[in-house]
Amino acid sequence: MAQHACPHAQNEQPEKGYSRCIVSETLELVGVDILACPLCDDASALGLPEVAQVVCAMDKAYMTGFRHIQYTRTTSVAEGAPCCDYRLRYDKNKK
Repeated sequence: MAQHACPHAQNEQPEKGYSRCIVSETLELVGVDILACPLCDDASALGLPEVAQVVCAMDKAYMTGFRHIQYTRTTSVAEGAPCCDYRLRYDKNKK
């Protein structure tokens, strides 16, 4: 899998666990790229990478429940992308 470079100063690279890059942190938008995921690593190690894909697919369902927050994620590590591109945007009209 290709390594996703984080050009931003706030980069975290733990030995095991999540690796993330904060790409935006304002009052209107929080953007986080997840570069490495222990769920994906563990599922792959067990020979069951599709399990991580199922868990990641649930993001779109449970992230709709936050009032005033619009959630988007267009890619995921579980699907073979270099990162999960989480974007949480403030929307005063969303109930």
